[in-house]
Formats: sequence, C-alpha cells, structure tokens
Amino acid sequence: RTAAAAERSIRMQRVTAALAIALTAPEVAEIAIAEGVPAFGAADGVVYFRSADGESLTLAAHTGLPEETLDDYATLPMDAPLPLPDAVRNRKEILLESREQALERYPHLRHANARAVSDAWIALPLVSRDTVLAGMVIGFKEPRRFTDEDRVFGETLARLCAQALERARLYEEAQQATRTAEAANAAKSQFLATMSHELRTPLNAFGGYLELILMELRGPITQEQRVDLERMQRSNRHLSKLIEDLLNFAKIEVGHVTFNVTDVDVQDLVVDLSEMMRPQCQAKQISVSVPISGQVIARADAERLRQVLMNLLGNAVKFTPAGGHVSMWCEQSGAETRINVRDTGPGIPANQLDEIFAPFVQVGRRLNAPGEGVGLGLAISRELALGMGGVLSVRSALGEGSTFTLTLATGGNDG
Repeated sequence: RTAAAAERSIRMQRVTAALAIALTAPEVAEIAIAEGVPAFGAADGVVYFRSADGESLTLAAHTGLPEETLDDYATLPMDAPLPLPDAVRNRKEILLESREQALERYPHLRHANARAVSDAWIALPLVSRDTVLAGMVIGFKEPRRFTDEDRVFGETLARLCAQALERARLYEEAQQATRTAEAANAAKSQFLATMSHELRTPLNAFGGYLELILMELRGPITQEQRVDLERMQRSNRHLSKLIEDLLNFAKIEVGHVTFNVTDVDVQDLVVDLSEMMRPQCQAKQISVSVPISGQVIARADAERLRQVLMNLLGNAVKFTPAGGHVSMWCEQSGAETRINVRDTGPGIPANQLDEIFAPFVQVGRRLNAPGEGVGLGLAISRELALGMGGVLSVRSALGEGSTFTLTLATGGNDG
C-alpha cells in the first residue's frame, strides 16, 4: 500500500505539472485523460464539457472505450438519468463499485453495460468558483471498493482539472479581448486613413480656388474681400494640417510607415528649419537662436527627422508667449546625438509629462481655441523617433518652459 501511495503521489505530480502549462480547454481534457486515468490505475475515461447554456454535456476527450459507445453518448442531456449528468447536477462524485450497483441505480443502462469494458466507475464534477465547467468518468476493469484515499484522489484530480479549465477560460477571454481590441484599433486606423484621404481632395481644390481668387485671376477683389479670403486660406491650411496629422497617425498605427535610416547632417537641417520658422517667430515677437556647433551626423530618416523637428519647433513657437525665446541646438557624445528644442512657454505639470505623448492629448486644451491642433503632433513624433531607433523625451516645469530632446544614434561610423 505504501508503494502504491508513493506511485500515486508521483503520478499526481505529473498531472499537476502538465495541467499547469495547458492553455486551452481541449488541452486540459486531453491531459486529464492521458495523465489522470493512469494515475488512478484505471482502464478508461472520458471528459465532457458543459455547454454554455448548461443544458447538455459534450464529449471532449476519451481513452479505452469502444467507438460505438462513444457515438451513442457523444452528447448527454443534463437531465438524463446517467451517472455523469447526475454528478454534475448535484456537484458531487458518484461511485459505482460494480455493474450490479450501476444497474440498480441506472437500470436503463443495461444495454450499455453489456458492451462496457469496465466493472466500476467514478463520476466527478469539475467545479471552479461554484460553477460546474465539465465532468469526468473513470472506469476500472474489475469491481472496486472505493477507499477514502480513492475519494481524496478523485476530488484532488477533479479540482486540479477544474482550476486548469478556469485558467484556460480566462486565457481565452484575454486572447479574445486582445483580438477584439486589435480589430477595433485596426478599424479605427483604417477609418482615419480613409477619411483623411477623402477630405484632403476637396480641401486641396478649395485651397486652389482661393489662390486663384486672391491672385485676381477671376477678376479684381476689394481689400475687405482679400482680408476675408486670407482668413479662409489660413483656416484651410490649418484644417489641412489637422487632416495630415490624422493621416500620418493612421499610417503609423497600421504599420504603413517605412524608414530609410542613413547618415544625416543634423546641424544643417536644424539651421534650415529655424530659418523656415523665423517669419512665424517674428510675427509673435519671439527670438530664435541656433548655436552653430559644426557638422553633426546622426542615423535617421531625413524626411521623418524633418517632420519630428518641425513638430517640436512648431509647438515651441505656438506655446511661447510674445517676447519669449526659442532655441534649437545639437549635442554629440559618443554613440548618441541629441537634438534639443527649448521654449520659454508656460511649462508642463510634472504629472502630465508622460500624457502629452498620448494621442489626442494637449495640456491645457481649450475647446474654444480654433488655432489648436488635435493633439497628435507629439504622439506622431515619438512614434517616428522610435521608428528611427531613437527616443523623444521632455524636461519641463511650470513657469520654466520646456525642453524636448530627440536622441538618435551617432552616424558617420561606417568606416
């Protein structure tokens, strides 16, 4: 008996280890049969899953039984006067120690018993969190007097299988939630991409006609009309920029942005961009400084790098009040090249430094401020930085302005 108990303990450890790595309900059922039946020293076994509506049991795994028996009992109604439905309904194991005992309790099983390969059975409900998930029947070749050890072993096996089924259910729910979220995200991105593309066409036409009218190719216009048309033109450009941001964000989301990372002269790009932004800065009476530090080579996609720096510089100008200052400079140390954009704007609260890189987020956003964007510039910039193998970070404090830093790999080391 001691040797048998030791062997049963070893088998139970194998069952436990196997169930611990099962990810799906069918895997749990197969392990319960493949490991649980021999662990019990039994001849055959079946596992049935309970249906979602709780009205039936469906065969999930089996061993040692004739096919004709399986065909007849592929599905068991929950109200059927059979051992397993009985055990599942009452949430309690049923022990049948001989064919005579089985026939006495379930007389209509006489035909099935005639074909049975076993002479004793134990039916186990698999219960987790007060919910019966499945049922299991284990058959023995000879009549058997079930001991307390048998009962404990059966209860332990049933509990382990039920826990594994619950884990599998939770895993499948998590997987399904992930698939649903990914599908929804893809649908959203596709919608944004489609709408952005469709909106750009009429906007481009609108902008073109505005240009024709302002050039007086359609006839002379008054000064008042010119002022109104220029306002319309500015609004059109602003809306086009918002749509372009949406389109870029959608492309990034669905992975349609490609990167051609090469050596890029960052210092020349910084000087060029600062000159492009100088008229806007002068209009707001903002001073701009770009310290010259010689040639600085970084590994980047030139087009994407220009887009990121334009976003950073545009934000710096937008949030810096009149009389403020914007500076842009490069630093290089070993394997890293850093491009910094600093402003003397209001700064960003410490608890919002991470949030500003999330899509559609703007610090201090006002719904009645038509000049503001949709909060995609920094989200796009960070994703583009990552795509180039870089990092976009920020240092800021309220009342002290902000410094955005794009860190890239240093170039010019190809030998």
